[in-house]
Amino acid sequence: MEVQPIEDIGSQSTSDGPIGLSAEIQSMSVNEGTTKPKGAKYHDPDPHPDAYNPSLDGECGISDDEDKVPPISAGPSKKKKKKLPKSQRGMDKPTGFEENYADVPLTQAEHQEETKELYHTRIEICIQRYRGRRKFHSEKADIFNSYLTLGGVENGPRMFSGGLDMGSLSELDAEQIADITAIDSTDRIKNEPEAWVVDWEGVVSGFLSETAYGRWDLSIPGKYLEITSVVRNFLNYVLYHDVCPEYKTEVEAARAICDLAETEHAKISKVIRLSPGKFNLACSALYGGHYENIFDWHGTWKSDHTGEIGMDPDVAEKHFNAGVAAYGTDEQFVATQDKRIKYTERREIYFEVTEIIPPSQEARDFYNQLTDDFQPLGKIVGRAWRPPYLQPEDLTAEEKADLAKKKVEQFEFYMEEDVLDHCSTGMKIGASMASLDCGIHWIDCVSACYPSFYTYLPSERMSGWREPAPKVRDDNKGLSAEIAAKDWKDREEGTMHDDLDCEGKEYEF
Repeated sequence: MEVQPIEDIGSQSTSDGPIGLSAEIQSMSVNEGTTKPKGAKYHDPDPHPDAYNPSLDGECGISDDEDKVPPISAGPSKKKKKKLPKSQRGMDKPTGFEENYADVPLTQAEHQEETKELYHTRIEICIQRYRGRRKFHSEKADIFNSYLTLGGVENGPRMFSGGLDMGSLSELDAEQIADITAIDSTDRIKNEPEAWVVDWEGVVSGFLSETAYGRWDLSIPGKYLEITSVVRNFLNYVLYHDVCPEYKTEVEAARAICDLAETEHAKISKVIRLSPGKFNLACSALYGGHYENIFDWHGTWKSDHTGEIGMDPDVAEKHFNAGVAAYGTDEQFVATQDKRIKYTERREIYFEVTEIIPPSQEARDFYNQLTDDFQPLGKIVGRAWRPPYLQPEDLTAEEKADLAKKKVEQFEFYMEEDVLDHCSTGMKIGASMASLDCGIHWIDCVSACYPSFYTYLPSERMSGWREPAPKVRDDNKGLSAEIAAKDWKDREEGTMHDDLDCEGKEYEF
């Protein structure tokens, strides 16, 4: 086979093939001159013969100055998106709890339907449609369900309502589906109307002051604000839809409680963190209180921040002497200098703050003369208060009459100004009060702190309650359903059979 010189290739006709190659060269077989060893796999030396190859530019008569065809590239590979689990899909979509969220305008038909029914029916419709127009994550759903339960609204699937299939649901809109699949009911209130009172402000006060503090960990940043935002959002919905115009004033007062709750919760958090104050802490460390002998002498706990535990006895002595010199009587001052004071008693008290007295100018001048950087003391004044959730005292009629005649006990305690700044009138405080024989009283430690609007509702005791019923196991070790039912009936009537085998029985209340 004869090959033409390269300089003669360019003069060939285009009919001879691409880039002027002769037909004889083009017709050459790829496998010509090669043999495939037995048992070896065939490898094509050039799987893409028509692809651009920069190394052949000079051989093919293409100069470097001419435009070159860019090489074939598949481009960057696209990453395949991972599908989120169903529980996490749509988490970034609007929920209706955003700060500037506004509900869609009401139609005339919707307004008439929401206002023409009786009160309890209107509330049911309102709750159902509110759920249909909000996207509840698990935390917000738990908050809203607890709020409704405290107000007498039962949560849970309705019995004997029939089933639903996907075909019937596809023909309904979101609000219609919410009506059919409603889980909230006011049947308990309808069945016993004389046992319930409509009190919007009272339910919100009880929920934000008792339920919230006992159910959730409020030390989590933003948790209390999340609770108040859910309640406020629902109250705004009730007002906007004019669900109960006869209680409009009460609903607005309940909404104002949400704003007050956020302000007072921030103060309560500060009071709990800063209490009992340096002076009370010094008394406790010196005279057998809660903080006695818990200071680390090696200084491993010592720090400059407020969370320091305990107090050095030398520093405590300075705080105590300064407080007695500024506010104590002459007899108390002499007794402290002669070390003739003794610890007498300690008891648990609850009091409501009635007055907050800031440090006087005379006290400020006295503390400014001290070399140590001590804060001047003010006073917190309160009267005895009994939490409604405590069990009533077992007293005779005469003892109750004598107790009613007694005056309400008053309390006065010295506290630093940084603690008094976060106290407010009406705040309820539970603490351990300790006393010395010279008449000095101090707060040993603070055990509880409640806002000024604290309310304890009787329905709080019904939280988590269920109708008592026997729980029967079907295994061989448990009782049969017939025997278990008979045993349950006998227990209600007060009679039991001696020959009844009760082993393996479980009851769920």
